Amino acid sequence: MKNPFLVALLGALLLLSCNQHEPVNYEGGEPPRVMMSAPPALHKPVMKVARNEIVERKLIKNGEITFTTKDIAETRKQIEKVCKDFEAYISSDEQQKMDDNINFVQVIRIPAARFDAFLKTIEGLGERIEYRNVTTSDVTEEFIDTEARLKTKRELEVRYHQLLGKASKIEDMLAIEEQIAKVRTEIEAMQGRLNFLTNQVGYSTLRVSYNQQLVADYGFGSQVVSSFVTGWNGFLVFFVALVSSWPVILLLVIALWFVRRSLKNVSFAKVPVTEKS
Repeated sequence: MKNPFLVALLGALLLLSCNQHEPVNYEGGEPPRVMMSAPPALHKPVMKVARNEIVERKLIKNGEITFTTKDIAETRKQIEKVCKDFEAYISSDEQQKMDDNINFVQVIRIPAARFDAFLKTIEGLGERIEYRNVTTSDVTEEFIDTEARLKTKRELEVRYHQLLGKASKIEDMLAIEEQIAKVRTEIEAMQGRLNFLTNQVGYSTLRVSYNQQLVADYGFGSQVVSSFVTGWNGFLVFFVALVSSWPVILLLVIALWFVRRSLKNVSFAKVPVTEKS
């Protein structure tokens, strides 16, 4: 580039862009002021960012619960009603039916402020809780860091546009537009990450798995019946496999017939001829 002013300004902007990849220090200095809101009913611990400034922690809470029920259809209706009462929604629904039981697996998104109450209500629907797990991840620092870097990238993009308006040569314009495209890509990636974190913080995820036994267990008699059914099913599988293999069986029978006939001919050939006296 022949324009000294454009060269110097572009170089400064490039240097500023490279420096943005350094981590943000929250222990000293004045970090970017980030306004973060949370539902009034949700009481989260707070983290001190700087003097006279605190930020509510960004927590992602997920859980999983597995239980048995006597009436799986009724339980499903009750879960749908609970979702409506808590303003939650079912993001996925899967059904598995086997010989002796039927199972439903539902992934539910619940407003974070109502997650604990929702989980307690779901626990009350089960006959026996088989598994329960809740995890919490703190993404406060990542949220603040990403938001601060996003703000700087947007300011850098504005400066590039101002520089583009002052450029008069084609090569200068192309170089600046290339930097603008690069910064825009980084901005979209950071914004996408922020949107994801915001969604995960705002809505907790609960995986609910519940099943119903279709065959009642009456002790030894039930085990005998179950074993008989299992054996009969095994016989049916074997019979079907046998029928489907009839070409192989036919070839084996033909081969055995030829082998037996050949052996019989060889035995006759070896019998000595008795001479007449």
